[in-house]
Amino acid sequence: MANEGIGIEQGIMAKEPIIERVDDSVRLTYAMWPEEEALLAQIFDKGAILTKTAFISLLATKGALPRSSEGVEAGEIIYTSMVYLATLPFPHYPEGPDAQPPDGLSSNQLMRGLVWANTDRVKYIIEQNSDDERAESDYLRRIFQSLASVRSSENASDITRDSPDENKTYSSDPDSDSDEMYQDLLAVVHSTQVVRQYGGHLRVNLRRDRFRTICKSLRKEYKVPSLHEFVIPIQRFTALVRCLLLLQFEPIEPVVDLSRFDSAARSVCASFLQNPNDRVITWPTFEYAVRNIAPYLLDAYYRLLTQTFCGRSSPFGVLDAAEVPSSVSAPAGIALTLPLQCQLVTFLNNSIAFDLFTRIRHYSASNLPTPTALLSTMQAMPDEALVVLFGKMATGESCTFGLFSPTPKSDGLSIQIFKPSPSHDGFERCSIFQLAPVQDLYRGIVGKPGWIVDDKRVTFGQGGGVILDLKDNLAQAQVRHQISEGDEIESTYKANPFRGNWVIDFEIIEVEIWSDVV
Repeated sequence: MANEGIGIEQGIMAKEPIIERVDDSVRLTYAMWPEEEALLAQIFDKGAILTKTAFISLLATKGALPRSSEGVEAGEIIYTSMVYLATLPFPHYPEGPDAQPPDGLSSNQLMRGLVWANTDRVKYIIEQNSDDERAESDYLRRIFQSLASVRSSENASDITRDSPDENKTYSSDPDSDSDEMYQDLLAVVHSTQVVRQYGGHLRVNLRRDRFRTICKSLRKEYKVPSLHEFVIPIQRFTALVRCLLLLQFEPIEPVVDLSRFDSAARSVCASFLQNPNDRVITWPTFEYAVRNIAPYLLDAYYRLLTQTFCGRSSPFGVLDAAEVPSSVSAPAGIALTLPLQCQLVTFLNNSIAFDLFTRIRHYSASNLPTPTALLSTMQAMPDEALVVLFGKMATGESCTFGLFSPTPKSDGLSIQIFKPSPSHDGFERCSIFQLAPVQDLYRGIVGKPGWIVDDKRVTFGQGGGVILDLKDNLAQAQVRHQISEGDEIESTYKANPFRGNWVIDFEIIEVEIWSDVV
């Protein structure tokens, strides 16, 4: 039999012993460093549990969580995230119909949560996928789950159906071996295995397949949900993102009113929705947005936890917060406001030295430059150039688009190779971006001409994909977004596969050119 010899009759494969073995793995490895355990011991010195109120207070005193009501709301979401991660691989949801919110987190629970929340620590408690991209996806998925609610199966039959990547599948069958939640449980049970042998317990290295049947039984017994049942309510995510945007920069003094970030947070969160009217975020759109549109957004979440509970500035593989730009204290009149600059950090951290980030030129609708003059100013930048267009559509709604060029002297003729790596140590290549009303990023294809110019217009892109056309002596602009099968062959800037085909026309109200200059 598949389960023969793995000690089921002695309770070794019950929930509590499995969690105990996960705790053993945390204590007996470098999942947590000795100095980190000592710091946690100080936190728990005055009580057996860390309540939600105390947790949020620590995020504010030891981390950089704002002390405002908006900061507390974000802290509550992060606390719930840690409660979820602490219960893996048997997830518990405080808001469930038959669940009771926990009184707080024990020391072991907090350590488990911190380990699951850090991709470099998880490897000490489970054997990760040898495929780096898949391992990164699994890690990001668990963060998604920790921020999500479980939706009833009758209302979630096709939640994860729409993925633009034909090479990825998302199972909606709770009994499927390919279901990600089942695979997490299987990974933990296999990695912490103990078998019964001659009346005693011995750790051995049985094949992963030997544990499939028992894991299916455990999943049914403890009602472990399927990934397709998970959704993040957009209102909850917006409350978190509002705070994460501020934390893209190092602490800013005086304290910034988080209500200033409402519009920016809505724009970022809109990029996580497949349809504008959706009220929940699903896993495929969450993964696409974090990987492709705002790859550094969640770094603030990781930094906040690491600073508060581990005494470190940033976890391994996560960039430090961007240094505060001088424009934060500059006089009024800058169109690229602090919230918009925080949006830029979510995809340009490490591509721009934000402490040196300076507005080079500003043009209003009454003194717009000629197309040639605009490009001449761009190409005169010694390093990066950022052109930001502030416009108004026929509906009266405002919009913000732009172009980032790391090598403006070269990208016009041929987009250069600047490709970010999964470890966040690379530079972004020439790209069209959108900041409002939806944040998006359309990366240039290396070798294609970044732009063409004539007497009355500048056009960024050609063929399919995304084209930003500045016409009528820069008074009007049009953005065309077209998805095609031969995107990389026919296009210059890659389209977002979730957003379909559309065209936006707008009047240009202001133009700003920015760069990091000494």
